[in-house]
Amino acid sequence: MNNEIFAVSKTYRQIVLDIQIIGVALITVILCEVSSLFYNIMINKIKTHKKNIKNIFQQALDLNSSSRIVHDCVVNIYADQNDIPVIAIGKAAPAMLEGAITALGNKFSGALLITKDNCGSEQLSSYTNIQTIIAGHPIPDKQSLQAGETLIQFLQKLKKTSSVLFLISGGSSSLVEYFSDDVTPKISSMDLFKLNKWLLASDQSIVKVNQIRKRISGIKAGKLINYINSENIIALYISDVPDDGLNNIGSGLLVREDVTKKIKNLPDWVNLFINNAECIPVPGDNPKNITSHIVFSNTVLRKSIIDVANEYGYSETNNMDEFISGNTIDEAQRIGKWLKNQKKGFYVWGAETHMSLPENPGAGGRNQSFALALAKEIQNCSGIIVLLAGTDGNDGNTRDAGAIIDGLTIQRGELNGASAEACLIEANAGVFLSASGDTLTLGSTGTNVMDIIIALIRD
Repeated sequence: MNNEIFAVSKTYRQIVLDIQIIGVALITVILCEVSSLFYNIMINKIKTHKKNIKNIFQQALDLNSSSRIVHDCVVNIYADQNDIPVIAIGKAAPAMLEGAITALGNKFSGALLITKDNCGSEQLSSYTNIQTIIAGHPIPDKQSLQAGETLIQFLQKLKKTSSVLFLISGGSSSLVEYFSDDVTPKISSMDLFKLNKWLLASDQSIVKVNQIRKRISGIKAGKLINYINSENIIALYISDVPDDGLNNIGSGLLVREDVTKKIKNLPDWVNLFINNAECIPVPGDNPKNITSHIVFSNTVLRKSIIDVANEYGYSETNNMDEFISGNTIDEAQRIGKWLKNQKKGFYVWGAETHMSLPENPGAGGRNQSFALALAKEIQNCSGIIVLLAGTDGNDGNTRDAGAIIDGLTIQRGELNGASAEACLIEANAGVFLSASGDTLTLGSTGTNVMDIIIALIRD
């Protein structure tokens, strides 16, 4: 009897234990399902916000197309003039030229277009009176020197009474260069390549880079004025410099500037270039009538982004006054720390940072390097999403504009076998961001007003 009771008791305990095990298993399954549900909801929200941020950026660019902006400006300038030659230089030059030609109509007499690869225009290819030169960027090449020669020839053929329209945008400093025959020994295309490669890899600010470029150039810092016959010049600029200074856009082709001040802490071989260029004549008082207008800038784009973000329903929008211009990695870490301590909001900055590059850099430019360093700083902060992009649609040696990262970027990239630390050291951020699925591709935008950072902090 006792054995039977013991057996029943044992069976009962086993049943209770089994029920408990099953209960725990069911609860675990339910918790996993709930957790998975909330995780998927979070991921979908991140994806939705990232899509919205990309669309906001793209729509702001579209609303400020270079073609439309220039058209609206030019149509009001040349009401009583005919036979207007146009010189368009820079990354935004094709789009700017399209707008100018549409506005001028039969008054357009021909153009010299100097731009970079992949910025061309099918619309312009049908014109027989447009001479196009595709030159080197971000490092000048033989075509950049050819562009300089052709520019001077184009200008010297114009009549004194001609009204000339200049369209100047970012990238001009690399795309067109000229060295006077007075410079001895003559600076070659290989010299130019070596100097600019060093400048871009040396972690110098863009201001110092342009100081050196102006010093050795035969046309920058207003020296191009020496070769212009025309008395009436109108220049429209799309600004790619923080202060919108005309002397820095395209290194000041039409703006006189004293660049003889000594530049400190340069290698001896760079000083040799500068010393050889000492005899380039600097124009004196400008007898020509030069009227200049900035038609688009980073400031204007930021305001447009805020307006579009409001239309999307994002509240607490903040157009940040600070321009981010320091070392790429340092600034990324600083901004990341700042974002982690902010409340819900939508923030927009202008930026153009600089970084040192290894001897053989990998894929990606300053925006993708900034994005990856920032992703490390905000790792596991699921409420932060950040877009970092070049407004021209191109970041470094990639076809990407930059990236849109979030608090899970590092996790995704590492799960796919990439190392954030190694990619940052090797200037290879594009590889990691491809692995994490965070690259941002826009194609050529037809403009160039430096970089944009958009950060969304949500609950």
